Amino acid sequence: MKNIDVKKSRFRDASWFEKVDNFNMPVIIGGAGGIGSWLTLFLARMLPSTGYIFLYDFDRVEEVNMAGQLFEFGHINKSKVVAVEDIVDRFSQYTGLSCQNEKYVKDSLKSPVMFSAFDNMEARKVMFENWKSEAASNPEQAIFIDGRLLAEQLQVFFVTPEHADRYEKEYLFDDSEVPDTNCSYKQTTHFAAAIAAKMVQGFTNWLIKDEVELPFYYEEIGSLFLTNSVE
Repeated sequence: MKNIDVKKSRFRDASWFEKVDNFNMPVIIGGAGGIGSWLTLFLARMLPSTGYIFLYDFDRVEEVNMAGQLFEFGHINKSKVVAVEDIVDRFSQYTGLSCQNEKYVKDSLKSPVMFSAFDNMEARKVMFENWKSEAASNPEQAIFIDGRLLAEQLQVFFVTPEHADRYEKEYLFDDSEVPDTNCSYKQTTHFAAAIAAKMVQGFTNWLIKDEVELPFYYEEIGSLFLTNSVE
C-alpha cells in the first residue's frame, strides 16, 4: 500500500484523493496576483511533488497588493513569482513549483491542464489558444479553468473541449469591452482566496467527472450572497 503523506491525512478519504495523489501532469498557472498567489499555494498543498506547477508572471509586489494578494510586506519590490515561491516553500514544502518571471506568450509552455488567473483579456486569449492546441490531442485529460475577480464578485469558467467554442465566442471579448471600475474597490483578500478555492474545487470535481457534474460557469456576488451556476 502506498504510504500516505501525513500532511494530506485529513483529506485522504475524499472521493477525489486517489486521482489527485496520482496526478502527474504539468499544471500551468497564468498570473501570480490576487487569484494566482492563493491558487498556487492551494494546489501545492494538494498535488504530489512528482508533478510540476509552472507559474507565469512578470510583475513585482507593491504595497497596494496587500489588499488582496497572498504576500507579506517583506515581499514588496520582489517579483511576484519569487514571492509565491517563498510562500509555497514555507507553507507547503512543495518542491515541484517552477517560476517563470516573464509574460505568458504564444511560445510559452502548454499543458492540457491550465489555470487562467490573469487580470486582462489579452493574456486569457493567448493562454486559451495554447490550451486548445493541447486539448485537441488529449481531450479526455484537458481542462481550462478561468477565474475572474472583482472585489466581492467572482466568476469561474470550467472549460472542457466540449465547451471550448461556446467559451471563445461568448466570453472571450476584448479588454476595451471591460467596464471601468472604482479603483478603490477592486480587490479583497477574502474573495481572492474564495475564487482560488472555487477553482481548486472545480479541478477536483473534474478529476472525478464520472461521479459528479461540473458546471461550465460559476458566479458569486458577495454583497448580495448570490450564487449562480450554468451547465
